[in-house]
Amino acid sequence: MSPEKSSKLIGLNTATFLVIANMIGTAVFTSICFQIADIHSGMALIMLWVIGGLISICGAFVYGELASVFPRSGGEYNLLSNIYHPAIGFIAGWVSITVGFAAPVALSAMTLGIYLQDLFPQIDALRVSIAVIIFITIIHSISIKYGSLFQSFFTSFKIILIALLILGGLFLVPASDTHFNFDHQFFRDITSAPFAVSLFYISYAYSGWNAAAYFAGEVKNGKKNVPRALLFGTMFVTIIYVGLNYIFLRVIPFHQIPMFNPSASKTSIDVGIVAAKYIFGSVGGKLFGAALSIALMASVSSMIFAGPRVTETMGEDYTFFKFATIKNKQGAPYVATLIQMMITILLVLFQKFDAVFEYIGFTLNLITTLTVIGIFVVRYKKLNTADGYKTWGYPITPVIFIGYSLYIIYFLLQKDFQKIMLFEKGLLPFSEAIPVSIVGFLTVLSGLIFYYFSPKKKTFSSVKKEDEPTEERNFDRL
Repeated sequence: MSPEKSSKLIGLNTATFLVIANMIGTAVFTSICFQIADIHSGMALIMLWVIGGLISICGAFVYGELASVFPRSGGEYNLLSNIYHPAIGFIAGWVSITVGFAAPVALSAMTLGIYLQDLFPQIDALRVSIAVIIFITIIHSISIKYGSLFQSFFTSFKIILIALLILGGLFLVPASDTHFNFDHQFFRDITSAPFAVSLFYISYAYSGWNAAAYFAGEVKNGKKNVPRALLFGTMFVTIIYVGLNYIFLRVIPFHQIPMFNPSASKTSIDVGIVAAKYIFGSVGGKLFGAALSIALMASVSSMIFAGPRVTETMGEDYTFFKFATIKNKQGAPYVATLIQMMITILLVLFQKFDAVFEYIGFTLNLITTLTVIGIFVVRYKKLNTADGYKTWGYPITPVIFIGYSLYIIYFLLQKDFQKIMLFEKGLLPFSEAIPVSIVGFLTVLSGLIFYYFSPKKKTFSSVKKEDEPTEERNFDRL
């Protein structure tokens, strides 16, 4: 099968599964450990996940319209290049290529290794992590079809596993002492500073809702199915997240929920396994942990699939990244996939992710905010056709998302300021006091420098009409 014929092998189901798999990682099983120290209302804890889901759905509405107007793979690289200027799109692609996808893949693979090591101490978690990355990379490098089947299977397995946990929590055990009331404690918690801070960490758990935009050019009937995949996937995960956290609070007595301890050797505890022990017993909890570690392959796989699409699309437009456009006979961009694998393995060997993910949180929030603001540019320029997909609730939904994202950026800037103050007082070492906002600015600067010194191809476009061959496109703006 030629690359041209294989480029539309992703159907709506697989695209939706990829969104779901990108979103459901380890954060939903650990976030509550960070929240219960200062938030004591069960309803307030549930409300965190409801708000996070609604914000993500608002973003999915907007990305659905933008992806239908500019139906090409590449995510924000493609969208920002069209809405504003190719330099801005290049910066977004630059972040994705360097650590935007490699770091989350590395974290999920490392978590998988740690889960298996907890169950089988003789296993080397680091070697398992690297082996999983290499194995899944090979699958996605061979064929889009095989990669899609692999993705659909493990995503289905993860969904079934979570469904069993939710159903078991509802019907197999009595309710705990946690109350879900709109009482005085609820209103005090939702208006507190810890509640606002927790929303930042919830946003990380929901990250990945925009996944379908990264492979939009490979989706069958992309103008309709990409918006559907974004919306269906995000709504489904919102229901799953709210349901899971309700079960955690329902089956585990509030005072026995593991709390985050910054001085502990392990900085996160999987509440899912604790809940599974309450529901299925000690042996059942261990089996659930083993199954969950296997299910994490869906998260690793989805990001290994999506990331190279950014590099590949940039390779169509920039001579320097031409290598990323090389595909095999089955249409898989194996060179870009292998390069991402090498970056990921380096990050696994580095094994220090706290600063990296704060940096990613800052830069990616800047990029997604700028992208959502772009919906107003698209509407002003009347780029959407009369029969094209339209953002539901416009202009309220994009305004809600933008306001939420600006708060996250403000939170990170405030945290940077606190780091600097602690460093000046000698309470924080220099290595831990480096502001992520400064690192983000340097990333933007390096991306701009690289953009202006990167030779552009004579014939390319950041707008690819569906089913239009690459060689027939032209990009005159450069």
